[in-house]
Formats: sequence, structure tokens, C-alpha cells
Amino acid sequence: MFDDKKMANLRRALKRIFSLPINRTTYREIHSAMFNISEGNTEIANNLFEVLLTADTNSEKAKNFPKEELKKLIDEFSISAWTAKDVFEKGDFISLVTSDMIASPNQQVFSNRIKRVDGQEFHFISDIESTLHLLTHFSTRITELEKNPGAKKLLNGYQKELNAIKSRLEAVISGKGN
Repeated sequence: MFDDKKMANLRRALKRIFSLPINRTTYREIHSAMFNISEGNTEIANNLFEVLLTADTNSEKAKNFPKEELKKLIDEFSISAWTAKDVFEKGDFISLVTSDMIASPNQQVFSNRIKRVDGQEFHFISDIESTLHLLTHFSTRITELEKNPGAKKLLNGYQKELNAIKSRLEAVISGKGN
């Protein structure tokens, strides 16, 4: 049984873990802390971790933990734990892409920023030629999905987005772009 003292120890461990920026190892640190606090009982550690991630104090997995202390733990750490899981699983994936157009004396350039799920940001400048190069590269990659039956099925779920891109490009080509 998990008592209030163990919950207090876990809260201290999580405060220490989340006092640093969330990175790829944070998820494992949380798991390790729960495993240590549960004295090596994998089932209890996994149940507690799932309850923390789902924030469901009424689940069957939550029944072995002091309800009030569990609620405090969830209120304080659930979102951070969920973010740590997301970073662990998808840290390299793109979270946000932004661009600003900058007028230089001889040409138009874009100041581009890409932010990954793990918070890392990348900045690069592109002109029209390099922007078209990127567009060509990624559109070629998308067309390669047509050759893979499993990927083709996934791609079919993005028809709305592909048609929107097609419409924008047709407007630019016809000279009727926004």
C-alpha cells in the first residue's frame, strides 16, 4: 500500500526532476523515481505513472493510493509528466514552423524558425530559390508515399491538407495568389 509518506517522497522527487528543463531523459527519471518509491514493485509504479498521466483518480489503478495526496500530485505534475512523455516519444518532431518575410535591398528573404516538440529551435534564412528547393524536396517525399501501400493509406487521410496546398500553388502559378 502506498501511504502519505511515500507520496510526499514522490512529490519531492518530482519537484527535483521538474526543477530542470524537460528533455528526453525526464520521462525515464519519473519512471525511476516511481519505481524506487514503490520499492521495486513494477505494477504499483506503472499504475501510479498511468494515473499521473491520465489524471484519473477514479480508475481501478488509482485505488491503492491515498486519494487526497494523489489529487495533489496530479494537480502539480500531471501536465509536466504528460509533456515529458511527449518529448520522450516525439522530441525530434516539429511542433511549430514560423516564417517572416524580410525585405533586403536586392531580394525578398524569409526568416524561418522551426521548433521541435522537445523545445529545441532552429533558425535559418531562405530566399525564393531555396524556399522552392525545400518545397520541391518535401513534395517529392510526399509523392514517394504513393509507392508504399501502407503509407498511401495514411496519406489518404490528408486529402484536405493536400488540396489546400494545391489550391495555394495554383493561385501563385496563375498570378492570383493572395
